[in-house]
Amino acid sequence: MADMKHSRDAYSTRTETKASPFIDEVMQARLSKRFRLPQITPFTGKIDPTEHIECFQTYMELHDALDAVMCRAFSLTLADVAQLWFKQLKLKSVSTFAELSDAFLTNFIRGKKKLKPPAHLDNIVQKEGELLKDYIKCFNFESHQVRKHSEETTLNSIMQGVRDKPFLASLDKNLPETLAKFMTQSDKYTDVEEIRNLREAAQNAKTLAKESAKKEVDSTGGKKRKDDRTLDELKSGKRPDQRFSIYTSFNKPQEQVLMEIRTERFVSWPNKLRSNPNR
Repeated sequence: MADMKHSRDAYSTRTETKASPFIDEVMQARLSKRFRLPQITPFTGKIDPTEHIECFQTYMELHDALDAVMCRAFSLTLADVAQLWFKQLKLKSVSTFAELSDAFLTNFIRGKKKLKPPAHLDNIVQKEGELLKDYIKCFNFESHQVRKHSEETTLNSIMQGVRDKPFLASLDKNLPETLAKFMTQSDKYTDVEEIRNLREAAQNAKTLAKESAKKEVDSTGGKKRKDDRTLDELKSGKRPDQRFSIYTSFNKPQEQVLMEIRTERFVSWPNKLRSNPNR
């Protein structure tokens, strides 16, 4: 809110300033109480001046701003060298926003983005091994680097660049009439690609895990290493061959304990030796 107030104060100050590039009729224009200055990135000479003009005009026209108001509000969207340029305009040399925008574009035309001809889209072709989704994404990006062209041109170019055989077969059977229908038709095949990629990734991870396990067995000769214990085993200090980490201490000799429990069901005695123990 503070920035907005500061901008409106600056606008009011500019209104009272006699040294202005605008004629008296423009300077006498009154602002509506509901008017809000456009919240767009200030132009510093480093971006496309055409895009800045279009963005400003769209906002002002949306709010039904008068031509004179557009003239005087435009300077508040300029900064750095662009603001210096505005201050150097000849006194009372501008009577309409069209004149102001022409002078602005003429001065900063060097920073305008050079767009490619529509024929450039015919060079965008799906590469071998490239996913259909990635091809469409690449094509859409390149289409924004091309001068204004019809939807028919875009549709023909993007279809000519497709190399995905299942999708090509679908296009032959059901040729889309609009770019939107093309995108909808391609969704089915990009979804299939996504599922296939997930399956391949899972299979590759499984294969790598098996290979890693096999290498480990080969390096240890099939024997378990001493360090191959779980985190719980390491924390408890239990040896790999121990069943329990804590044992009850006897207050009688082991022989006496065995004799007292020898008839219990849970006691399992070893089988008798088959060989002669006296050998």
